[in-house]
Amino acid sequence: MEQRRLAQTGCIDFAGSIVIHMVGGIFAFVGAWLLGPRIGKYAKDSTPRAIPGHAITLGALGCFVLWFAWYGFNGAWGGIAVGLFDRTNGLFYGSGFHQLGIQIIGVVAIAAHTFVVMFVVF
Repeated sequence: MEQRRLAQTGCIDFAGSIVIHMVGGIFAFVGAWLLGPRIGKYAKDSTPRAIPGHAITLGALGCFVLWFAWYGFNGAWGGIAVGLFDRTNGLFYGSGFHQLGIQIIGVVAIAAHTFVVMFVVF
């Protein structure tokens, strides 16, 4: 089977943590950033207004988005942790910064690609 570009460099995606969890977290972050606060949340003088809860479905959806976005941090950490704790090439096992550098490049490359795609989608 042909390896993809990141795999050819030696980047290890432990349990899909980079591709699945980090991409989901970035997706939620970019979506919330681009959509901004709800209409009517702020007055003209920038003071916040209370918006009473009125839809349990939207509340549950918001909790799901936050929960899913939390995995974005998990994904980035999962990818970088391989460079730190890998028993054959990890930094903490005396093999230097090579594997850690590859993992960081992989995380940054996937994050940059996700940001670009999400701006196009939204």
